[in-house]
Amino acid sequence: MKKKLLVFLMMASFLASYAQNNIMVNGDFELGDATNWRYLKVVNGVATNLYAEMSNSDKHGGAYAAKVTFPSEVGFNDCVFDQVPAVMEGTVYTFKAWAKSLNGAFMLRIHATFYDDANAVIGDFNDITWILSDTYSEHTYTLPAVPVGATKVNIGFRAFSADGSGFSPSTVSCMIDDVQLLEPQIMYENLLTATNADFEFGNVSNWVFWADDALSTATVSSDAHGGSYAAEVFCAGNAKTKVFQRDQTVTAGEKLVFKAWAKLKAGSPALMLRMYATFYNGNSIVADVADPNWILINTYTQHSFVLPSVPAGATKLTYGFHTFKTDGSGFNAIDVTSIVDDVELLRPIIQTSIHPVNQHNISFYFSAKSNILRIVSENEIQSASIYTFNGQKVSEILQNFESVNVSNLHTGIYIVKIISAGTITTNKFIKN
Repeated sequence: MKKKLLVFLMMASFLASYAQNNIMVNGDFELGDATNWRYLKVVNGVATNLYAEMSNSDKHGGAYAAKVTFPSEVGFNDCVFDQVPAVMEGTVYTFKAWAKSLNGAFMLRIHATFYDDANAVIGDFNDITWILSDTYSEHTYTLPAVPVGATKVNIGFRAFSADGSGFSPSTVSCMIDDVQLLEPQIMYENLLTATNADFEFGNVSNWVFWADDALSTATVSSDAHGGSYAAEVFCAGNAKTKVFQRDQTVTAGEKLVFKAWAKLKAGSPALMLRMYATFYNGNSIVADVADPNWILINTYTQHSFVLPSVPAGATKLTYGFHTFKTDGSGFNAIDVTSIVDDVELLRPIIQTSIHPVNQHNISFYFSAKSNILRIVSENEIQSASIYTFNGQKVSEILQNFESVNVSNLHTGIYIVKIISAGTITTNKFIKN
């Protein structure tokens, strides 16, 4: 009975590890305002910003929901947009929300527009099946796979007549709450587990701090998001400063995700924490990319920067942060301070793509009694790696794939990544 319970708990851990991550910031409106949302109407080509009201009584979950009113003017009806999140080519995201009507039945039409880095539209899609009633209902819209070339998505709502024939002919209002844009269920390997990316060494070792003045500083802080420590970055006015790690090994074609948690230090003016990544071949820059979408607030928020595919010829990556003006026009003219924590550079272990990996040429066996893994492939196996469900690599296997002894591993669930004939295959096993 105890053994069955242990297996059940491990499987529960497996499912929890596959929980989807919501990449919308303030989608539940629990900041008590419409931070990261834009609410507007466009009539005869003229855009007017409006403001959603916050409600702490008529909500679905938490303390707040948003009351949104859609006027009946002829033209491009009012919309609610989230700040544009980064997305990954070929990946399928799921959009969810709760809403109710305050004015009888009407359609809350969901739209998703994909853009490239130059803000050109790559694809525009709509869901026309959600008819609101006077009680909260949840709706799920599975977006199409992110088109090739798209790097971000704009998500929003429009009020349509219940039959979908056009914009609502009269002014209508609704409550919207608990909006989610969910990443697919992908396991990632965190490449920074040994680089002090969470600052738990109690210092900023492994990070390089550069400034063109003598005043700006990077120091350790106890105002942490996770663990005991974070990094406090003070940037003096008009100083060009950055904090970064260098020379992460990368492979051409792979997709990496750069993530971090950050906040403003109390009393600091607002700022943009601009994430950047520079790909190198030796000492030559192959490509330099940046994300100008993260505006810090007084509480910790997480931001994800999905890097473009590692370009051909690139072998190493430097990644880090600049502090910019909130409009992204350049470095701050005044003193600002940010606090950064729990930085990750993630490489997919289980990958989703437009062209799924063919796995049927590989056989995988595990004997719990003998603690032996057997990996058999019709093609030559280049390598196999074993990871915990926290993404930590615990073993690299380069030979004897048909008899891999894992008796040294602790009890738990593991992922095996196999590289064979240029493809990646993954399997899991449970070690009792």
